[in-house]
Amino acid sequence: EVSQTVAQSFQDIGIDAKLVEVEFARAIDAFRDQHDAHFILPVRQTIRQINANARIYYYTGPTNPDTGLPNGGVLYMESPLYDETYERLLVETDQAERNRLIQAMGDDIYDTYRTIPIVNIRSTLVVNPEEVLEYKFGSLTGVFGHLEYAKAAN
Repeated sequence: EVSQTVAQSFQDIGIDAKLVEVEFARAIDAFRDQHDAHFILPVRQTIRQINANARIYYYTGPTNPDTGLPNGGVLYMESPLYDETYERLLVETDQAERNRLIQAMGDDIYDTYRTIPIVNIRSTLVVNPEEVLEYKFGSLTGVFGHLEYAKAAN
């Protein structure tokens, strides 16, 4: 549904978008090769504070001396600028400076990878209270987990 929403938004402004399903690894390869991949990757995710997204998607963290690999869980793009931005966001309290740091990182992501977050679609979980008494879960990302925390009404 996210892809269809984005495609419709492009069609509304006169851009003919073609939906093609590809393996996620292909997108990662395109990002890491730093070439213009000519595709949009709609990702469903929880809307978080910017430093949480920076850590999850862009922060490599210190390198493990035993493996030579970053300790962080970079999902998309890697850059010393993104690591530095994340580390500065952890301590910076001036909102104008935070905005400047975030803008510089976003500009670099766009200039280097030709990618930009376009749309956030908020999710809502609805349950039947006659069936489910309680369900405490983490985030709503399109994949529901921790079903062991669901309590049946009967």
